[in-house]
Amino acid sequence: MSKVVIVTGASKGIGFETAKLLVERGFKVCICSRNSTEIKAAGKKLGKNALALTVDVANASECKLLFDKVISHFGSVDFLVNNAGIGFSKPLSETTESEINDVINVNLKGMIYCCKYACQVIKRGAVVNISSIYGKVASANTSVYCASKFGVIGLTKALSLEVYPRIKFFAVCPGA
Repeated sequence: MSKVVIVTGASKGIGFETAKLLVERGFKVCICSRNSTEIKAAGKKLGKNALALTVDVANASECKLLFDKVISHFGSVDFLVNNAGIGFSKPLSETTESEINDVINVNLKGMIYCCKYACQVIKRGAVVNISSIYGKVASANTSVYCASKFGVIGLTKALSLEVYPRIKFFAVCPGA
């Protein structure tokens, strides 16, 4: 039986390329994104071993439904690649409350929600949380993004202690 992977934020970029490699290596993959048009197009490119769902990871109930749908469709979830994220460059003094909420809700709370449901359903597997180099090294005009990505690393470290060895947690910190 093929292993099943959920990849969030997979309509393009790192998420799509990760999903593409997983499908090529024989995994069954669920890809998701907030943008229904983009995720449907990405799903078509990946073929029959991919399930494309519209999901806003900033919404806990949508994350729960994501895991429920994947289990219903594929029978299990073995791995999660928590990739969904947004960011911008702007001084904190000019950043709106809405922008702060969007970044924290997607980049940190979305990771937390998906990790929560992964911990409930993965019997033995792994979770890869995509943080950023800005989760390790701060940069001017990226304070909210940095805060969210530092939080992802802390979440990953804590969950590594909480559920190991049943689920292994990793944080990946790509740069530009």
